[in-house]
Amino acid sequence: MAKSVQGSAISLGDNPQEVAEKINGAYTGALSNLADHRKFGAIPEIDGAFNMLLFHHPDNDFVVDIYKKYKRGQIA
Repeated sequence: MAKSVQGSAISLGDNPQEVAEKINGAYTGALSNLADHRKFGAIPEIDGAFNMLLFHHPDNDFVVDIYKKYKRGQIA
C-alpha cells in the first residue's frame, strides 16, 4: 500500500474487491501465520496501522495497552 510498490496504493476508483486484495496484501508487523504470531508476538514499530494509531489516537494509555498486547501476540 505504499507509493513505492507499483499497484499497491488504494485509489478512489478501486472496486471493493481490489481494495480488499490490497489491504490483505499489505505488510504489517505481524508474523506470517497466526500460530507464530501468538507464540512470538508482533513488531508494532514497523506496522503502518499501529503507527497511525500511535501518532493520531488521543488516548496514550489506550495506545500503550494495544502496543503491549500486540507485541505479546494477544491481538492480531
